[in-house]
Amino acid sequence: LGEAERVLDGGPTPAAFGRLQRDPVRVAIIGRDRTVPARELFARIASDARRWGDRLAELSDADLDRRGLHPSRGEIAVAELVDRFVLDHLDEHVIQLNELLDPAGRAAR
Repeated sequence: LGEAERVLDGGPTPAAFGRLQRDPVRVAIIGRDRTVPARELFARIASDARRWGDRLAELSDADLDRRGLHPSRGEIAVAELVDRFVLDHLDEHVIQLNELLDPAGRAAR
């Protein structure tokens, strides 16, 4: 959400946002969070999903069309940012969790 806010608060040119996979801060956060109990991680996801939902409800079409500049993906609109970096990202984690729960490839229920 903070990255989207950078774009929304930017000036007339696309505001820089996002990090690459090897960004030291991103890597450190992932390493730290590996030690956090799963219930806390799920609570964070639930809280962040509520915050995203609340914020998205406030955005106008013009806000969703605002453009940011990602270091590897280039210029994208806030609406695309939400699709790729929030929704698609969560879907990728669901797939990872399903594979961990059922390595044979059957959908976990």
